[in-house]
Amino acid sequence: MILLPRLRREEVQRAHNALVETGPDLERVPQVIAELGFRPHWNRSGGVPATEQQRNALAETLRETARDCGFPSPIKQAGQQAFDRAVCRILENNEMLAQAGGDTLREACWAGITVLDVPELAVWRHKNKDGGISVSRLHGGVRNFLRRLWLRNRALMLNDESDVRRWELVDALSEDAVVQIIERPALSANPVLAQAIARVWKEFSGKHAGMEDIMRVVTKRLRARNEIMLLGVLEAGEIKAEVLRIFEEAARLREAR
Repeated sequence: MILLPRLRREEVQRAHNALVETGPDLERVPQVIAELGFRPHWNRSGGVPATEQQRNALAETLRETARDCGFPSPIKQAGQQAFDRAVCRILENNEMLAQAGGDTLREACWAGITVLDVPELAVWRHKNKDGGISVSRLHGGVRNFLRRLWLRNRALMLNDESDVRRWELVDALSEDAVVQIIERPALSANPVLAQAIARVWKEFSGKHAGMEDIMRVVTKRLRARNEIMLLGVLEAGEIKAEVLRIFEEAARLREAR
């Protein structure tokens, strides 16, 4: 098993503080991180640390994709969507990550890859109006620059031999819709449920306005429903029917306002 580089939360916070002081200069971001002198932490057993070559291969592929999407110029919404979809495929096809096993479940590892290897891309993709970046994009949680896309794949990628079909749901959903699923473990941990939500969202998005409001109601009600009756024990068709029913309720609720 390949081990991924780790950073502790306090180190990530130091990195974020340094970036806040630096301001919105993307060219200086790697230098600012390098000046902090961080060294990756590794799990003490159970694998071999990723080599510089393996880490650089992933970083350079991500940088090339970013340049194709306009880096370092400010990224617009269409560019964000194109970049995210491309990165989903990069992460899925990367050999280092494929061999990392349980390290892909660890926040410290995603923080390490983001802060140590591609900090300028994280700042570019998630830059705030004031030029800064939320620390949550650097920490390794569900909002991390790269981990959010890895989780998107895990929840929504279809088991289909056709490459087009395989990415159907990963590509179809808006960022807000993906966030509503991925940031709620009760929904994202069950791919059958997550994909049922995505399929119904796709059906409804062409027929109803206010999908962000509808999706928020749906996820709240599904989480509550899951507390009463474990949706994971139902057959796929039953899950889809339950999800459809709740989407219809949410749509009627919005139309009645």
